[in-house]
Amino acid sequence: MKNNRMFKAIAFTMAALVFVTAVPYKVNAEKNIQETAAQDDGIMEWQNYSQYIYNTTNGLMSNEVSSVVQSDDGVVWIGTGAGLVGFDGSEFMEYGPFFHFDGVNDIIKTRAGGIWCATTTYGAAVYLGNRFQHFDDVSESVSNYATAIVQGADGRIYEGSLRGMLIIDPDAGYTRTELTGEDYFFTTSLAAGSDMVCGITIDGDVFFLSGDEEAGRIEHAVVGQASVEYADGYFIVGMADGSIGLISENNIDGGILYKLEAPIEGTAGTGSAVNNFYYEKDARLWVLSDGGIGYYILDNGIEGLKNSRFIQCTFDDFESGFTDMMMDYQGNYWISSSKRGVLLLRTSEFVDELSQLEYDMDSINSVYEKDGLLYAAADSGIVIVDTEKNVCVESDMTRLYEGKKITDMAYWNGALYTAVYGEGVYDEEGSCVYEGTRVNRLEVIDDDLYILTASGCIILYSDGNVSELSEKDGLYNTHITGALAGMFGRKTEERLYLASEGAGIYVFKDGELEEIIDENSGLPSKNVNDFAEYKNGFFIATDNGIAYYDGRKLTELKKLPEVLDGKKCENLFIKDDSLYVVCSDAVCVIGLSELFEKGETGSEAAYQFYDSQSGFFGTVTDGGQAFMDESGRVFIPCGRKIYSYVKSDEQVDISLLKVMLQSVKESGRQVEVVQKGDNEYEVSLAKDAKDIDIFCSVFNFSNADPQVRYIMHGVDKQYTVMRLSELQHILYEELEGGSHIFWFELLGDETDEAGNAVAVQRIVLTINKEKTMLEKLWVKMLLLGAGFSILMYFVFKDRKTDKPEGGNYEGSYSKDKEK
Repeated sequence: MKNNRMFKAIAFTMAALVFVTAVPYKVNAEKNIQETAAQDDGIMEWQNYSQYIYNTTNGLMSNEVSSVVQSDDGVVWIGTGAGLVGFDGSEFMEYGPFFHFDGVNDIIKTRAGGIWCATTTYGAAVYLGNRFQHFDDVSESVSNYATAIVQGADGRIYEGSLRGMLIIDPDAGYTRTELTGEDYFFTTSLAAGSDMVCGITIDGDVFFLSGDEEAGRIEHAVVGQASVEYADGYFIVGMADGSIGLISENNIDGGILYKLEAPIEGTAGTGSAVNNFYYEKDARLWVLSDGGIGYYILDNGIEGLKNSRFIQCTFDDFESGFTDMMMDYQGNYWISSSKRGVLLLRTSEFVDELSQLEYDMDSINSVYEKDGLLYAAADSGIVIVDTEKNVCVESDMTRLYEGKKITDMAYWNGALYTAVYGEGVYDEEGSCVYEGTRVNRLEVIDDDLYILTASGCIILYSDGNVSELSEKDGLYNTHITGALAGMFGRKTEERLYLASEGAGIYVFKDGELEEIIDENSGLPSKNVNDFAEYKNGFFIATDNGIAYYDGRKLTELKKLPEVLDGKKCENLFIKDDSLYVVCSDAVCVIGLSELFEKGETGSEAAYQFYDSQSGFFGTVTDGGQAFMDESGRVFIPCGRKIYSYVKSDEQVDISLLKVMLQSVKESGRQVEVVQKGDNEYEVSLAKDAKDIDIFCSVFNFSNADPQVRYIMHGVDKQYTVMRLSELQHILYEELEGGSHIFWFELLGDETDEAGNAVAVQRIVLTINKEKTMLEKLWVKMLLLGAGFSILMYFVFKDRKTDKPEGGNYEGSYSKDKEK
């Protein structure tokens, strides 16, 4: 298990060493990946993983993270220096001092699915579904500062602390056994083998436990604080000096079989501690240290570790203090750091084209691809990448524009033309074809080159002629961002459409301004970024979504996915009946045939949406120009990175996603939730409970945006159906007393005979609310009886009042009858 950095302050000597050696550095590791990727499938191809960092800037309660683990319901549990965090993929649930979590040194998931923590002030803690049970102040001999925790092969929980150890048996009513004495002071790390538990003390002793009894001890085996992990019959020890040792579980008397130095630059031989290991069975052994991270490729198993190849990894803005690692059930890697928070490496449809290059790239403004070469127009020149060999290519062009800000490139008349900010446009030979200070974009339309500037549009015709549209032609105070020419709708003469930032779309006919399409015409925004021609009209990308112009007017797209509402859309492409929308922080691919189909009101065209929750972690460079090659691959400039994407026919298996009941609150207060079975829960509410807040979610790090629905039987008349991305807290007000059944369902792609989507997973929540006095049946019956009695009283009273004068009614009747 991990070497917990949160209590390194106690070992002040080691802390000093950590401070000296944990300086960020640049590692020449991707070169190793490049050289051996063709020969070994065990090498990670990080260009196929999207990278996202969770830290205090986006919601994590602390950047000092000790541990990360995933529970069976999909929640990722993160131990931090400020407390415990549960993360469902969209929202952080914080458990701080109020829940007796001032800090967490270690987290494990038991074989039965339980979550146990080693806390800094309240000993061990177990999560019981809706609350935590702490094991603090249970012994005068064992410290409440828990340092490490592990589940043994016997099912018991072994907790190390600053003073002694505690063994807890969950199957026997959480009975506890103490291991006291100086031999068990400050256990820095624990690991469970197939027969015994191994621990390491701050004094450097390695001890072995078989049940409650010590089975062996190697005194002073290591120097300083160390960590231990178990893999296939061996205990692997990580040491403070950066070295690694192996101990056979079957021969603990043999001591450390051998030591080797983990070849992490900045770690081995420098005193930078190995904090933890992560074992991918029969594939890799990861080494996590203060100075870096890497892995051994286990061609011959753990026993052949000393002969295994080691690959070091580097990740942007996440370079030191590595503490823990795990793989979630969707195959994504999570890595924690005591300095940087948590890094998510997600398997993605997006390829980081520059991940394997050792090149200090400036911000990239546009991208162009031709003949296997990727051209990046950056703030400091042009970078050319051979995408097959993953190397940068030097050329006359790169040397010519070195140090210059390149805004765009375009291939025209058999040559590549380059826009240089502050200078103009140049051909491949370096000759200036247009001199101007602020060129935004180059477009090739009908064999002519359109130069779009901050003040107008210059057209270089293929026959050598030149024309210009500027302020004198009606382009006032504008910034031209896109161009399109053609005959659309029923128009018989060609128009030129110029997109602008701030004025909408200028329409020119024969060089004369004909009209301006802006917000008064129904345009979502006057900031227009791009066009894409389709059938008799064209799509328009704006700062507030997209629109379609049919040559006469803007057409309402009723089936347009709502995920694009309010999105800043930068670039548009059309390929194989799909519309590709590149937004500032997302990519959406929409089926065009369905977009214009007449059908059920409110239904959406099929689409795929990628954002930070589903694989696209980039932010498009402001004003950046993406590019689509002939195969349909889109290259997107995102700051110092280029992400590429090509549409895949593979569909996400919705049934593999996990539905979760995150919380139930009453008037803002957490309600105790009792789990009755798989995805079956129950809560009890007092009779004065008013607002009920139910928070359900689906753990999802795929590109899928499935539909979900919910219903409170007896309260809701029908299901509420929505996309997962639209799901929020579900509120019920003034719920009547009694028992209510709430369903939350994840819908798959299949439908029943009636055409309704079939649920693939369901959460059932029973809400038992105490009835008020008026809601109770016996009270209702009593009140009903009282009401009936009062009614009868007045009925008989009225009859008595209506008797005839002269005495007895029946006597009078008799006399009349006798007459």
